[in-house]
Amino acid sequence: MNGNQNNAFTLGTGNIFNAADLSLLIASVFSVILFLYVSWLFVEAYKNYGDSRITEGEFLVTLARGAGLLSLLLFIVIAF
Repeated sequence: MNGNQNNAFTLGTGNIFNAADLSLLIASVFSVILFLYVSWLFVEAYKNYGDSRITEGEFLVTLARGAGLLSLLLFIVIAF
């Protein structure tokens, strides 16, 4: 954003926050939601594997997908 757009955004929000703060807020909320989802995913996969409802291969695939999502989360945190 250029200076005029940044000033207009700040004035439009009532001088409460600027565009960089909003970007950080959105990234933080997304990160928390994604982390909670992956945590729930790992717990449910562990319970289902313990109850023999899923195979070892399915359990490992689920863990790999969760690790991929956590890698995405790490990228988002570092990018902002």
